[in-house]
Amino acid sequence: MGRTSGVMLRTLVICAVFALYLAAPTEPEPQHDFKFGDMISVARGAKKAPLFTHWAIFVGKGKVDGLEEKKDEEDLFHINAANTITLSDCIFGKVGKTNYVKSNYLDKDEKGNGYDVQSRENMIKKINELHHKCSKWSPTKHNCEQVATSIRYGFEHSEQRGTLVEGKFRFRSEKPANNSKRSLSDVLKEDSSLAAAGA
Repeated sequence: MGRTSGVMLRTLVICAVFALYLAAPTEPEPQHDFKFGDMISVARGAKKAPLFTHWAIFVGKGKVDGLEEKKDEEDLFHINAANTITLSDCIFGKVGKTNYVKSNYLDKDEKGNGYDVQSRENMIKKINELHHKCSKWSPTKHNCEQVATSIRYGFEHSEQRGTLVEGKFRFRSEKPANNSKRSLSDVLKEDSSLAAAGA
């Protein structure tokens, strides 16, 4: 009798816990302050030492003038699925519950270092040029970070900062950003000179 009561009690407890689990509210989508044209990224792999970061351009939900093929619920643009290279393409997608962070790391700062951001019109033009007409994904020649920088700055650039592949798949375009007086190669020469001087 006592054994039967124990089994029934455990069963009731399990059922109650399961019911509470089902009744629990779903996790809300994370809040963010992204604006059209922001570069957003998410780490892939371990948090402390991510293997790589995936990059996209935020375009916002709803209707966006000039992006007629974007669905209302879609709010980002990226090259998809590195693990299915033959099916990769530049498409619209959703931020959803993914913990993307904003990282416009090449923007000009207060001292004038960095690069000009493309106009909204030029970014929309580039997105339309790439949409479903993207080359296959490549870690060195055509990755998600290069697609994002080409839209925001007008040239392709990839560093994969803070990841395990940083420095292994490093790529910098020689093409200067729109309205920029300095090319990336000029910046690299300056960095090398500073390093040699012990700065």
